[in-house]
Amino acid sequence: MFGSILAPTDGSEHAARAMEVAIDLAVKYDSRLVVLHVAIHHGTAQEIMHALRGSTVPPEIQREIDRLQNVSAPIPVGGARGKRTLSQKLEQYVGDFIVKRAEEYARAAGVREVTTQITDGSPNKRIIEAAEHEKVDLLVMGTRGLGGIHGYLQGSVSQSVRSHCRCACLTIP
Repeated sequence: MFGSILAPTDGSEHAARAMEVAIDLAVKYDSRLVVLHVAIHHGTAQEIMHALRGSTVPPEIQREIDRLQNVSAPIPVGGARGKRTLSQKLEQYVGDFIVKRAEEYARAAGVREVTTQITDGSPNKRIIEAAEHEKVDLLVMGTRGLGGIHGYLQGSVSQSVRSHCRCACLTIP
């Protein structure tokens, strides 16, 4: 039924629940699972620590996170081209951690074929492009992400993806 499933993740609680559903479906239908992370450029220390929950953070990364304590509610100006609040080192670490954790969880649950991708740009555009490029049959994503107020100001990624995606789309609250 579902030969391949795309599961975009930003490390949020909603994305984690959606990943569980995607993994369950991939096991049930013996589907290929594509885990996608679009780099996070903006975030508070609390949001980043939530995405990294359960990990031992290296000191140099912890210093980067501590620097964010002075950033109360980073609101990106100009979308993906706006000023970044995260360093590239922190973006890379967070992205690598998120996809590695999802891949390990999927393999432990019995998913036989898992691929991971980290990309940059507008999350809704990159998710739609990945769905088309990977020719997925189903996209499973959370209704909300780490963005907090950013999501309200920029519009919902999940709404945009559902409106423009050509495959079946399942959103998990």
